Amino acid sequence: MRLGFPTIIVGSLLLAVVGFFLTQKLSLLPPSPTPPLSQNSSSDSLNTPHLSIQQQQGFALITSYCADCHAVGTTDNSLYPPAPRFRDLHERFDVTFLEEALVEGLVAHPDMPEFEFDVDQAGAIIQYLVFLQNQ
Repeated sequence: MRLGFPTIIVGSLLLAVVGFFLTQKLSLLPPSPTPPLSQNSSSDSLNTPHLSIQQQQGFALITSYCADCHAVGTTDNSLYPPAPRFRDLHERFDVTFLEEALVEGLVAHPDMPEFEFDVDQAGAIIQYLVFLQNQ
């Protein structure tokens, strides 16, 4: 069987996410005093010494899938200017109602790729968005 380039990329991303979850659940790595910073801004800071495991997982997911366009931290700006900053989403709607859209497939506009997450991933993303709105 011959694998195409998109299959290899998706497989690599899946392995990276699984690896992250395993290290978090098995505590193979010492806990970090602060969560990782957004990839799209070196000056971004989450201004907290600790996120819950679920919030860290949500941050990892949106950093992996969304940070190419959206601002995912507390101070960064979106690399794609029309893409809303995630810390501002609560001003548009209640982010706790996003679970169904995240699980069934989220596409906000034609330029955005479709993303589908499982229920646990959607919950983690929502918990991180709730954290952001409280900053």
